[in-house]
Amino acid sequence: MRRKRLPNYWRRLITERGGPEVERLGAEPEQVIIDNSDRIREFLVFWAQEIQPLKETLKSLGFDWKRAYGRQEVDAPGDTTKG
Repeated sequence: MRRKRLPNYWRRLITERGGPEVERLGAEPEQVIIDNSDRIREFLVFWAQEIQPLKETLKSLGFDWKRAYGRQEVDAPGDTTKG
C-alpha cells in the first residue's frame, strides 16, 4: 500500500523542488529514496523550523489563506493535519 502512495509524496516532496521525476525511481524506489534521504531530511527540518512557525504566526495575526489566495492554506507534503 505504501508503495502505491509513494509517487504522490515523491512528486510533492522531491520533484517539485528540483529532484528527479518519480518515473526515474524504477523498480526499486527504495534505493533512490536512500540516495536522496539527506535532501528529504533537510526539507522536513526546514519545514518544521521555518515554515510551520511562520504559518502559526500568520494565523495568530488573523491571516486568512482562502481570502489571500483563494485556496486552503499551504501544508507540508503528506501532511494530513490542519493547523
